[in-house]
Amino acid sequence: MSEKITLKLQILRYLLRLRTAPRSQLAELCQVSAAAVSTASRDLIARGLLLEGEKIPVKRGAPQIALSLNPKAGHALGLHVATHRITASLLNAAGDELDTMEITGHFRDLDAARAALRHVREWTLTDAGRHAKGPLLGAGLALPTRFRSGGLDHAPEIESWARADLPALFEKDLGCHTFIENDGNAAAMGELCCGNAAGHADFAYLYLTEGLGCGIVLNNQLHRGRLGNAGEIGTLPAFSDVRPTFRDLAKFCAAHNAPSGRCAGEWAQYLTSHPEIVQAWLARVGPGARALTLILGTVLAPDAIFLGGDLPLKAREALRAHLLAADAQDPPRIPAPRLELPMITARSAAAFGAATMVLYPSTARDWSPDTSGIARI
Repeated sequence: MSEKITLKLQILRYLLRLRTAPRSQLAELCQVSAAAVSTASRDLIARGLLLEGEKIPVKRGAPQIALSLNPKAGHALGLHVATHRITASLLNAAGDELDTMEITGHFRDLDAARAALRHVREWTLTDAGRHAKGPLLGAGLALPTRFRSGGLDHAPEIESWARADLPALFEKDLGCHTFIENDGNAAAMGELCCGNAAGHADFAYLYLTEGLGCGIVLNNQLHRGRLGNAGEIGTLPAFSDVRPTFRDLAKFCAAHNAPSGRCAGEWAQYLTSHPEIVQAWLARVGPGARALTLILGTVLAPDAIFLGGDLPLKAREALRAHLLAADAQDPPRIPAPRLELPMITARSAAAFGAATMVLYPSTARDWSPDTSGIARI
């Protein structure tokens, strides 16, 4: 991958998070000369990917013209496919969520999931399509899956999908270039690209949903590890029984008139009305959650650990407070990373992140017409 393409990708990624910035700031962030940024940005403007705005003050010298992403350059579709629901997120090229939808059902059966994806395709052409400008650049599907040599290793709930050529089938259903990503990795990329207000270069994104996962970002890049399975902490025997997941919370609350489904609004109201149940659940899962954050903090030494995923916000807020109190009472032997809640609050962090990966891939290695929607413009 040439240095010029890498620099263009860096510029686009920084503008995705910053929204607007002068060339001098981008040069400082990319650690290159202002001349190099000027050359790269000139090409991106010519291709319709960047816009020039008003002049803004800078640290030194005369005011400079602000650069921003062109929201009309195209749009991308992200989907999170789970056994009980499929969530879609449509983003423009500036990373704004134009629309979102959710389909509930029983998607252990691949044919049912594919029928839902075809319904999503119709949605992008009709209801959501009214808000979108430019071409549909591709679709990213976030699945509860791991990777192995030559294929995918799905979570038990979608094992029946194992023998299918999923990328080819999904491309046929959605009518556009499609790729598959682990849902924890996708959520971490969404936070890296469009959230992460503090600009952490190294962080772990604990993906707390029906299961337990983790996306790892090192030096502003998604760390995949061997075959792409870095962060698959849910497979560790030590965290196989009691863990801070939505499934565990729902099971624990079932005897206390909890909502039967996964409606975010119903769970927010329920947890707000039953703080004593939240505290009882934390007493159950807190020790294991703290052990997990201590391990991540010691092994990776990241700037921060995000508590993200579909676990209700009230539960994640309470978990964060519980972990901070435990650290204050028994301080870790090495400085602990910051415990934060993600800035991205989309209906599905994984779907949102999968869409950002269509626009601006996880590494410069992926910056090609076959894997990046923006690269095809």
